[in-house]
Amino acid sequence: MRSCNLLNLFAIPLLVFVVACSGGNQRQDIADTQTIKVPEIDASVDSSLHSIADIKRAYERIVTKESAGELDSQAIAYVCDDEIKGTLIYYSDNKGIKLIVHRYSEYDHFSAEERYFLQHEEPFFVLRKETTWAFISGSEGSTRDNVTETRTYLANEKAIQCLESKYNIYTTKKQKRTEYLYRNKSVSCKDISSLTTKYNKLMAYRNVKKGCPL
Repeated sequence: MRSCNLLNLFAIPLLVFVVACSGGNQRQDIADTQTIKVPEIDASVDSSLHSIADIKRAYERIVTKESAGELDSQAIAYVCDDEIKGTLIYYSDNKGIKLIVHRYSEYDHFSAEERYFLQHEEPFFVLRKETTWAFISGSEGSTRDNVTETRTYLANEKAIQCLESKYNIYTTKKQKRTEYLYRNKSVSCKDISSLTTKYNKLMAYRNVKKGCPL
């Protein structure tokens, strides 16, 4: 009987020691597995655009979203005096309109496309493409398109860089080839008042939806 009591006496401190060690390890495990959550920075959040690099990053974000079908779109067709026919497409997300694509033609030999890339519904980059075409000598139906592309980079309501490309597209029954006169040539920026005026008309037309936006 005394031997049993002695065994029990030694067993009690041993049990306390085991429990204490087990509890200590458990707390250590919890401490090791706890992590501090750091808020992630959303790369798509709008920020101020001050440089060409800023503008290019914002441009890429919009192009990526548009290509992936992540922007809602609204298309409106119009006719001006039976001479100018065009279409406006407004691309937007939950923060507002991000891109306006404007395509139009005058008579039979002139067409244009304008793309206004927006932040806070103000343009920061405008791509314009004008095309005139004519028949040329050669096989029947041969044509030449004369194309002028302009790129206008905007910051703080000013044009900070303007680039221009000119090229011809020759089309025959057998082939189609492009011949550049020059590409992305730096040119003097024009006063942006006419660009801003036109943009404001195109933006307002989304709610008007009648008459001529030009």
